[in-house]
Amino acid sequence: MGRRRPWLLFAAIPFGFFYFCLWQIPNLTGFPQLLYYIVALLLFRTCQTCIIIPHTALTPELTDDYDERTTLSGWKTLFATISGVIATWFVAKMAEQSSSCYFFGFVSSPYTFTGIIISLILPIPPIVTFLFIRENHDIKIDNEDRGLKTIFTHIKLCLSNKAFSLLMACSLFSWIMTQVNSTMIIFYIKYVIQAEHHLSWFILITQ
Repeated sequence: MGRRRPWLLFAAIPFGFFYFCLWQIPNLTGFPQLLYYIVALLLFRTCQTCIIIPHTALTPELTDDYDERTTLSGWKTLFATISGVIATWFVAKMAEQSSSCYFFGFVSSPYTFTGIIISLILPIPPIVTFLFIRENHDIKIDNEDRGLKTIFTHIKLCLSNKAFSLLMACSLFSWIMTQVNSTMIIFYIKYVIQAEHHLSWFILITQ
């Protein structure tokens, strides 16, 4: 099964389940309700980590050719961006709905319906990756010591590279501003220009 693929398989279903839990309103109030969302979010993020890290680490184990690795990373980034835009638009579109939605005959709020749909979609990519991707076992795996001393040595080596440090800083500040913009634009559209009924299209364009 390889070193990476089992993580994708075993974390896929819990990943979707805990995302679904985030969209539910438990019959709790006060601190117990807050605790519910904290636990659900931590479990969701844990499952997300169990998928993202092995999925990222899988790339160098598919091929040892530099150009092929670059191509794989490029396609992965492209599809991640497209799916992120579509998912953001879908959630915003559902948030505009004021009436109840029907799911297999059951009445639910738009937010609950959104949670159900996305929680059913989330496990599919890691499961498909597990089923159809195979590591290249001909690639030599570095079995050097992975202790804390080695990790800190590698971190120091990376940070000593000025080009890498500059790129990391630019990427960090870029993502911070992206998150700030993504958060504030919803309030701007709703309260400043008062065009909440066009929220999904504003978000789609600004993505």
